[in-house]
Amino acid sequence: MQLLKQETYQKCIDECFGCMECCDMCVSACLKSPNIKAMTHCMQMCMDCADMCMVAGRMMARNSDCAKMVCSMCAKMCDMCAAECSKFDMNECKMCAEMCKSCADECKKMCM
Repeated sequence: MQLLKQETYQKCIDECFGCMECCDMCVSACLKSPNIKAMTHCMQMCMDCADMCMVAGRMMARNSDCAKMVCSMCAKMCDMCAAECSKFDMNECKMCAEMCKSCADECKKMCM
């Protein structure tokens, strides 16, 4: 079966959905950390970022008139999440920070 692709924004959509998944995985790893209390803000940022990435990806997929506005917010939230995740040495946090940076860059390009 062939999937439909939103040709105009597909790279950004893929980045947003990948970032959403990575943020969710980071939260899951943080919940298992012995240092969970120190990671509370990281987990909150990841959950917020994952939700924003999901919304941005879905709005681009349907070519919403509001897609650029939402992607601008998504880029800001991804940058914030990357900064927070960068504070921790866990592999999942490091990977999440990199994914968030990549997603933020792609969202910024989409908004131009």
